[in-house]
Order: sequence, then structure tokens, then C-alpha cells
Amino acid sequence: MKKIMIILLCAGVFIGGWMIYAKGVMPSVELTVNGFHEHYDKKDFGYIYSDLVSEEFRAALPKNIFMDYMNKVYDTVGKIIEVKRGAWGIFYKDVGLTFNVEYTLKNEKAEMREYFTLVKRGKDWKIFIYDPKVKR
Repeated sequence: MKKIMIILLCAGVFIGGWMIYAKGVMPSVELTVNGFHEHYDKKDFGYIYSDLVSEEFRAALPKNIFMDYMNKVYDTVGKIIEVKRGAWGIFYKDVGLTFNVEYTLKNEKAEMREYFTLVKRGKDWKIFIYDPKVKR
């Protein structure tokens, strides 16, 4: 029984410390996502591609395809009116430290959910995966 209590205590300390760390990085993650939303509303997808996404993202998706895709998203849902952050989590994966976060957006033409996976690169968080889902 004593071993179980020690294991639970250690797990609680580890998880608690991890959650405190995750909340501490939230402002820098939000800085990246807020920048994404700001440049999305301006249809400045070139800036998003060159400054906010990771090298892995750019290697997997050529700029012209990204630009076409983002223009289609914008044409479908329009400008952002309201943003609410939802579920989030921090993980260590083969690409390094990642932060997954979900947002619910009310846009001019439709509502949508965005799923981001950001990866820590130096002092910045870069978008590794962007997955928008329009609510029908």
C-alpha cells in the first residue's frame, strides 16, 4: 500500500509540474496562433507560410498549394469574428516538444474548428499541423 501511495504521489508531482509548465508556455503558443489569425484576416497567407509554420510544414506542403488552400478556407468562412480556445495538451514526440490546441471560431460566413499542432523551435512555437474543419 505504501508503494502505491509513493507511486501516486510521484505521478501527481510529475503531472502537476508538467501542467504548470504547459500553462507557462501558453502565452508564447497563443502569440503564434494570434499572429496566424491576424494575418489570416488580412489574407496575408505568404507571411503565415514564411514566418509562422515550421520547416517540416513547408517541406511537406509547397507554398502555392498552401496559398490555394488558405484562399479556399477564407472564401468559405470569411473573416474571423470570435475565437474561443478549447482543449489543449503538451507532448514530447519524435519531432520534439509539441503543443496541440483547438479553437472554435465564429466567422462571417460559417463557424469552424481549428486544430493546431505547434512544435518548439528555438524560443518560438511554429505551426507543424493546421487542420480547419467547417461546421455544417
